Amino acid sequence: MGDINLLNYYGLDWLAMSFGFIGMWLLGKKRKVSFIFTAVGMMFAFSVSVLSSQYGFMVANTIMFGLAIRNYIMWHSEERDGRFAKR
Repeated sequence: MGDINLLNYYGLDWLAMSFGFIGMWLLGKKRKVSFIFTAVGMMFAFSVSVLSSQYGFMVANTIMFGLAIRNYIMWHSEERDGRFAKR
């Protein structure tokens, strides 16, 4: 068994995980900012994908980033147009 190094990817993997968890938590609380946390987490995850040459994850993180931004914009426009119940 090899040495365990928790910072192989400069802590970017830990940041990706943390921002993803926070984003999901905030989404459960119906907070619009959850999409921003998710998008930032996807940027960290994309960086880890580049460092580890995981091309499938690069594509997946790019798509997830786009979806998070799209959903943030949709939520914002629904709030602005009054189609969404404000808290």
